[in-house]
Amino acid sequence: MLRMDIFDSNQSLPDQRELFCDCFPETEGSAMRGLAHYHWKFHQFPDARPSSEFAAWEEHKLVGYYAAIPYPYQVFGKPARAAMVCDVMTHSSMRGKGVFTKLGAYSVDSLTREGLDFSTGYPIRPEVIPGHLKVGWKVAFKLPMYLKPLRSNRILASKGLGFLAPFVNLGCRIFSRLTRGRRGARYQHRTVSITELLKHPDYPDFLARWQSQIPISLSKSPAFMAWRLGAPETSYQAALVEKGQQLVALAITRSCELKEIPALAILDMMMRAGHPGALGPLHRELERIAQQQSREAICGIWSKTWASRYKLLRHGYLPTPFVFQVILRPLASSYGQEFLDERNWHLMWLDSDDL
Repeated sequence: MLRMDIFDSNQSLPDQRELFCDCFPETEGSAMRGLAHYHWKFHQFPDARPSSEFAAWEEHKLVGYYAAIPYPYQVFGKPARAAMVCDVMTHSSMRGKGVFTKLGAYSVDSLTREGLDFSTGYPIRPEVIPGHLKVGWKVAFKLPMYLKPLRSNRILASKGLGFLAPFVNLGCRIFSRLTRGRRGARYQHRTVSITELLKHPDYPDFLARWQSQIPISLSKSPAFMAWRLGAPETSYQAALVEKGQQLVALAITRSCELKEIPALAILDMMMRAGHPGALGPLHRELERIAQQQSREAICGIWSKTWASRYKLLRHGYLPTPFVFQVILRPLASSYGQEFLDERNWHLMWLDSDDL
């Protein structure tokens, strides 16, 4: 008989790790398989209760797992806590038997009782979406992935077409020059570590002013950012644009492998109002980082609203077929239809648990 319960890592962590390997075989050889990654993700978040974990048991076998981390948001000027749902798993031998839906209903009820205001999710497997919908989630909008090509060596070599790389790369260089942002004489751009970013004297004011521009946005305090960008065996950098001592724009980056392409991923991008001229220097700095790290593309996920505001097409970022679904569900708080309007949100990879 299927039994739902609060997950106790002190007793059942080996079972959870075994289930993780069954559900995410693509993580083999990565830091995500390690205990350090699990403890960082679910037990080191800077909150009184760093996570909520739930389990589905069939006799003595862990067959389902559902977790949420209490991400801090500002929603129409008020602080809120969002249950960012992640690592949702059903054992391969139990799929299609209603485990996911039953565990989802149990978890949503528990998160509501805990007082979390709403939940967010970024499912990477479309087959789980019907189970979410059955317990009240809504598919709110999409986050397409955009990619700026810089070189083609790796992908062409993998297909036995490496001899074409010099010709394709020439086209990429021409494309890059045509779409490269202006230098912006009033602005300086540079790259710093995450520690340097969080100690920047203007970061608190920059963050407060930026958040006041967005109806619904993640609260990126130094404590949150230090945790979010502190996963084991990861390394991030921040591209900054400044005007004198004032921080006016930034982007958080990490090197990654995107299918067969060595890429520079943009986890977050923010710009202070009144400084549209900072976009050119910011995109130039991102390209400089990518070239320095021998990346062959730059990529990120943006809603259509923010793709337009950040002028992605003008700076050479092309929409790809890869699209992330954003699903939302009110919990302890109620919200109107404007809560599902993507124009009110600023979402990127940083809002999820990815990268």
